[in-house]
Amino acid sequence: MFWFGSTLHLDSLAIVASDFRECWKNVCLRVCDLDAKEELLLEVVFGLWRIWNVRNDMIFHGTAWNPADVLGLWRRQVGEFRDTMVKIDIQGACRGVGRTRNLEP
Repeated sequence: MFWFGSTLHLDSLAIVASDFRECWKNVCLRVCDLDAKEELLLEVVFGLWRIWNVRNDMIFHGTAWNPADVLGLWRRQVGEFRDTMVKIDIQGACRGVGRTRNLEP
């Protein structure tokens, strides 16, 4: 539900892998020919980070998250990151800092 419910509409069951590295490679191969591949990979990374945080919240604090709330938080954080990158580009500060660079394995 998480990946398919995201803006990526990714069927995680279609990505067969034995470990994270292989899974990441398969994701990269699926988006390598797309114009917006860096944006898509950025969303995947933010999604993985959100899953990790929710997992830790459940394990260490017993908090159960509603998947729709997790998706909303993920979208908000991706939006905040993009807004920040636009502001950095406009202001000319920190050129190149925080930009996505070669996310492929």
